[in-house]
Amino acid sequence: FKKGSSLWESGEIAESCFLVDSGEFAFVGLNLPKFEFGAFLGEVNCVIFSETLTTTVSALKDSTAYRISRKVLIDFFDRNPGIKMSFLNTKFVDALKTPARLMEPSASSDL
Repeated sequence: FKKGSSLWESGEIAESCFLVDSGEFAFVGLNLPKFEFGAFLGEVNCVIFSETLTTTVSALKDSTAYRISRKVLIDFFDRNPGIKMSFLNTKFVDALKTPARLMEPSASSDL
């Protein structure tokens, strides 16, 4: 991804998540740290349920990230339900930090 290009933009239908290999990415308009090697980026609920994205993520410099398609993500979560539970309502997981839960929790819970 070239500097300034987006992994995704708010308003698009979510189709994938990303794993950062090199460079730096940031959520546009949110006061969050930059994301580098090892960070998992994606509005997981939106990807799983084909919903509209609520954020934009852009490259701060020329960067590399691996795309994880909806199908691959769902297949992985189906085989690893515990990991799925920890990723629900997540927009990023930084390899060196804790997950950020940026989505508002729903009024009801299926737990």
